[in-house]
Order: sequence, then structure tokens, then C-alpha cells
Amino acid sequence: MRAKSGLVPDCDVHGEPMYLAECPGSVFGLANRDIHVWRCAREDCDRYFYGTVGYRYTMEANGTAQAPRCASEGAFLVAQQSLGLYVCPVDGCNTIRPWIPWEQASICEGKNRGKVVAAMASVHAPQLFTRPPEEDPRQLDAGIAAMQELGKVLDQTRPDALIIVASDHMETFFLRAVPTFAIMAGDRATAAFAGRTWGPAIHQPLAEALLEQLVRRDVDMAYSQDADLGHSFAAIFEWILEDRAIPVVPVLVNTYLPPLPSPRRCAALGRAIADCGEAPGTRGGAGKRRHVALSGHGSVL
Repeated sequence: MRAKSGLVPDCDVHGEPMYLAECPGSVFGLANRDIHVWRCAREDCDRYFYGTVGYRYTMEANGTAQAPRCASEGAFLVAQQSLGLYVCPVDGCNTIRPWIPWEQASICEGKNRGKVVAAMASVHAPQLFTRPPEEDPRQLDAGIAAMQELGKVLDQTRPDALIIVASDHMETFFLRAVPTFAIMAGDRATAAFAGRTWGPAIHQPLAEALLEQLVRRDVDMAYSQDADLGHSFAAIFEWILEDRAIPVVPVLVNTYLPPLPSPRRCAALGRAIADCGEAPGTRGGAGKRRHVALSGHGSVL
């Protein structure tokens, strides 16, 4: 196991680059010699990384490991503030996780925590609405039936809100403004397609809490209170949400107009949404049972 060349750990408490220093070997049970470690530059912080291969040990002075481990390599993940991620320090491993400094993570503390109770992925093909003659109607009907089965999961899990992550097909944003990621935070999630309209209520406390927490986590999240949504959301409203009185939180991802977000950034967004979803909302979103539905952008899952 080799460490990635040139990788300098950031302190996962403060987000500042660490420096190489000597540490008493007695901390690691090595009484006869001192060892080199990466240490936080702050005098009041005792975080450090040690290991000749892959920075395999990350410990505090009391010997308690705190940083998350890589599931595949077993190494402690290394904070990288510039990326907003934990990364595996082992050469050749691409494991990542969202990172937020503990000083900012105070917004996620407390006992009244929300919970993501389930997640699903769904199709949203416009042919489900328009039913062109060249399409196989049996295939279209099978897709609709499958979405309605997903709707039954809402009955089983009884969420307080449905977070919907979907791609924009230039139906909501175009050349005047094209955000990479955006969240809808108005009163209603208005959608229009194929001569029909939908307008389920938006869970505004949760939408605003997610917006605030994601921006605090360095996610470049835009928002709108009156944008009209397209068929990728309409399909969820029509065949999964149906007439259930569950408020929604629409999240849009730009997948059409370059520059597009990388799959890694989209995956990081999904992890950040999950982390924020399981934290108490800063504006009344605490203690909610959240449910995440994906419509055509599975890398967020």
C-alpha cells in the first residue's frame, strides 16, 4: 500500500494544511524513538496523521481515532479543504466523502435529528406523457406501473417531505442564467408539460435549511422561489407522488448546457444532501422523516 504522492493532509477540524513534525514515540507505544507526523498548525489542536504507508493512522493525543475510514483500504481518510472532500490517501483508491470543518458543523448538532428513511431512482421520459406512435405502449405502461410501485414506498415509510433531485432539460433555466445546482424554495413546485400543470406544496423550512447548510458546506447552490419545473419533475408528481399530501423539495442539476458538473461533484452533492437531511434544520426543518427520489440523475445517489 503506497501513499498518494504530494498529498498534504488538511486538519479535518480546522481545514488548514498540516506540517511535518516530530512526535514522541510514546504516544504510539514506541518509547525508544520519536517519529515524524503531520500536525495541525494551531497550538490548541492536537490532531495529527501518522503512518509510513498511506497515512494509515489518524489519532488525537488521547489515542482516539476520529476521522472516517476508507471502506476498501482501511486507511483513515484525509481532509482536503480545497475540494470540500475527505479522500483516501492510498495510491490508486478513489474513495471520497464530503467534508465540513467541525467549526461549521455546529449547525448539525443536537438530538432532534431528521432521518432519510428511503431513496429511489426513477425514469422521467417525456414519451410517458406524449405517447408518440413509434413507442411501444406496453413499455410505456410498464414504466408507469413501476413508478406507481415506487409510490407505495411513500405509504410504507410515511415521510414528512420528498426531496426530488432531477435534471433540467432547458425547461426551467436557459441562457439568461444556468446554475449548476439549484433548489426550489417557494410556496409551490409548479411544473408544466404536455398541456398539463402540477403544483404540490414545497416544504419551505426543509428547503431553506438544506440551502443554508449546503452553502455552508461550500456547495455552490442557487435557489429560486418562482421557477417553473419541467417533465423530469412532472413525472414524479404524476406517478409517484400522485395525490399524496407530502410536501416536496425540488433540487435541479444542470445536465444539458456546458460546463456540466462532474459525476464526482454530483455524488458529493448527494452525500451532502444526505448528511444535511439527517441533521436538524436551522429554520424549523428538525426532526423530519425525509425521502429522496431521483429522476434521471443517478450519480447523486
